[in-house]
Amino acid sequence: MKKKEFKLKIREEADLYSPLDPDRDLLSDEIIDYFTRLFLNQHRALREDYSICIYSDSPVNEAHVKESIQREFGRKKDDVGFEMKHTTIKGIVFGSIGLAVLALWLVLSAVTENLGVEVLSIVSCALMWEAVSIFFMERPAILRMKRNIERLMRAEITFYTTEIG
Repeated sequence: MKKKEFKLKIREEADLYSPLDPDRDLLSDEIIDYFTRLFLNQHRALREDYSICIYSDSPVNEAHVKESIQREFGRKKDDVGFEMKHTTIKGIVFGSIGLAVLALWLVLSAVTENLGVEVLSIVSCALMWEAVSIFFMERPAILRMKRNIERLMRAEITFYTTEIG
């Protein structure tokens, strides 16, 4: 399978790292934004393999750059994993409360014909709709983001010390 190639041009290795990090371990915000736009803000899951070509006017420490990219997006993957767990729990809670309120509404509507009981029906529908929205809209978007991060982390990274041609 042919890999789709993304090109990145830097003057020197320091361009990749945050100017505030003396150890040169954190990628710069500009580089993170670049990768985020290319890979992560996709409205569909990326289906092909990718190659990242980094062109530099001077030699770079390839192993350190690859490690920094892996570390940065490993953290993003962990954050997305936490968000997935949080969203799943939120959906389960909304669905459970919605079902409990629905059961309460059914019991109370059989016992009394008070118009105030109908509010429980509306609350139940709103809670269950939110649960459905979470499971069928939010979770797939988060899962797509996680898959795109994994695809980025698997991308082949090559380095060139020549101009882009």
